[in-house]
Amino acid sequence: MNNETCRFEEQVIDAIRSNDWTADLESHAASCPVCHPTLKAASAMRRLSASMAGAEYPPVNHRALWFRAQIVRRERRLSIVDLVLFLSSLGVALAGLVAIVLWNWDSLCALLGGISPASGSQLSLLIVAGGAALLWVLTEELFFSDK
Repeated sequence: MNNETCRFEEQVIDAIRSNDWTADLESHAASCPVCHPTLKAASAMRRLSASMAGAEYPPVNHRALWFRAQIVRRERRLSIVDLVLFLSSLGVALAGLVAIVLWNWDSLCALLGGISPASGSQLSLLIVAGGAALLWVLTEELFFSDK
């Protein structure tokens, strides 16, 4: 979905309502990445309204339906932004972990070899482990909670 605006979008909506199209506006609506989804949604709503014409349903509030669709679109966009932030944070954390491992490579080899490492490298490893745990807790809260 596109979150941009077009200066002709209101004119397209008015033309959809009144069915009063100019050739320029019709060609613009067919090719514009902002106006074309509006045109498709309006034609789908018109077909739906025509199919429900003889049924005993209450009238559809098209304005409320449109606003609900806009809210859903913005929520999807926000969830994508949250995902990008999470992935960038994860990348920074992994880069930090790699930097710490490379910085303390000799101490890490000594630790894995059974030789007692210096207390500074243990502290670095504890900081990395704590950072990873904090990142995990934050992602659980942001992405997997029932909002």
